[in-house]
Amino acid sequence: MSKSAVKDEKTLTEALRMISSYHNRHGYPPTVREIGESLSFSSPSSAMAVVKILASRGMITMRNRMPRTIMMTEAGKLRIEQK
Repeated sequence: MSKSAVKDEKTLTEALRMISSYHNRHGYPPTVREIGESLSFSSPSSAMAVVKILASRGMITMRNRMPRTIMMTEAGKLRIEQK
């Protein structure tokens, strides 16, 4: 996946929706790898790039090097409600 595709707003919104729906279904957040697989990314690094962008924009929080710590913020929830 190209860097421009990673920064695509639609991709970011799809990632937020995936995180929200996964958490609702399973009761815990997805891993970065699961996010990448659900969005058909070719590598986990592409998924990590999306996660970092979302975190830098305040739409999610996560603890570094810890699995399943991705959590939606109010800003992230508002974003998926608006789109």
